[in-house]
Amino acid sequence: GLLIIWIDERNGNNNIYGQVITPDGTILWQENGLPLVTQENDQYGFKFVYDDGLYITWSDFRSGSYSEIYIQKYDEFGNELWQEGGILIAGGDDLYTSSPDVVKVGDKILVVWEENNDYFLDIKAQLLNENGELLWNPQGLVICDEFRDQSYPQVVSNGDNDTFIAWLDNRAIYLSGGFEEIQGVYAQKVYIEPTSVENEIVPKTTKLFPNFPNPFNPETTIYFTAENAENADTCPPWRIVIYNIKGQKVKTYSFPNPDLSGGTRSVVWNGTDENNNPVSSGIYFYSLEINNKIFDTKKCLLLK
Repeated sequence: GLLIIWIDERNGNNNIYGQVITPDGTILWQENGLPLVTQENDQYGFKFVYDDGLYITWSDFRSGSYSEIYIQKYDEFGNELWQEGGILIAGGDDLYTSSPDVVKVGDKILVVWEENNDYFLDIKAQLLNENGELLWNPQGLVICDEFRDQSYPQVVSNGDNDTFIAWLDNRAIYLSGGFEEIQGVYAQKVYIEPTSVENEIVPKTTKLFPNFPNPFNPETTIYFTAENAENADTCPPWRIVIYNIKGQKVKTYSFPNPDLSGGTRSVVWNGTDENNNPVSSGIYFYSLEINNKIFDTKKCLLLK
C-alpha cells in the first residue's frame, strides 16, 4: 500500500500527519490522518524513511525562539517508539538549524542538516542506533564548513555501509566588476562502520571529539566513543589525560573496566589539576589513551 506524510495546518500551526492506505483504498490509520508530530508552534521540512519502522526527522520551532532538528521512530500503527515528542538532534538558543534528511544504514540511522556558524551555514551529521541513542559528538559531526554557505543537504546509502551526502555550496565567488556567488553542488562519502561481530575484542568505534565549549571558562566537556559491548570486562583500560603546553600531565580520568556499550561517553574538565587546584589560562591538550598508548590528541583553550 501507500505511506503518505504531510504538513497539516488544521490546528493553526504546521504539524506533521500521516496515513497508510491499502492497495484497494482502505485507510489503516485514523480518518483524516494520524497526528505524528503536534508540538507547540511549527514543525516543518520533514524527511522520512521506512525500514523496520518509520523514521521521521524534521525542523521544529516548539521553543518559539529558534529552530531545532528532531527525529522520531514509529511502529506500523503510528505509535512513537522513542522519547515522547522526539529525540533532539541539533539546535539551541541563537543556533539556526534546518533542512534535515535521513537514511537508514544497517542498524543505524544517519541524519544530516544545515547549521549556522559565524553567520554562514555548514553541513553537519549525527548517527543514532535503533534505540535512539546518539553515537557521535552531541554537537554533531561537521561534514563541510567551507567559506560561505553550504545548504540543503541530501543523503543516500548504497545499501551497504557507504553513505553519500550532497549539498548546495556557495564557496566560489566572482569578484571581477563586483561580487557574485557562484553556486555549485558538492558531495562527500561517509563510511558507517558496521556493528562489531560477537566476541570481537577490538572496539567497533573509537573516536575522540572536539571539546565543547572551546575556548572555555571554567568547564568544558570532552567527548569520546569507544565501544565494545560484548567484552567490556576484558577490554584494556581507557584514559582521558590532560596535558599542559610543556607536555606535563595535569589531570587524568580513568576508565579501568568501562561500560562502553552505549556509544558516546564524556568527561567534564573543570580547569583544575590532580589536587583540584585551578590551572592558569592557556593552551592545553587532551588525549584518549588506550592500554597506555595515545590513540588521539586534541587542543583546547582555557580563558579566564
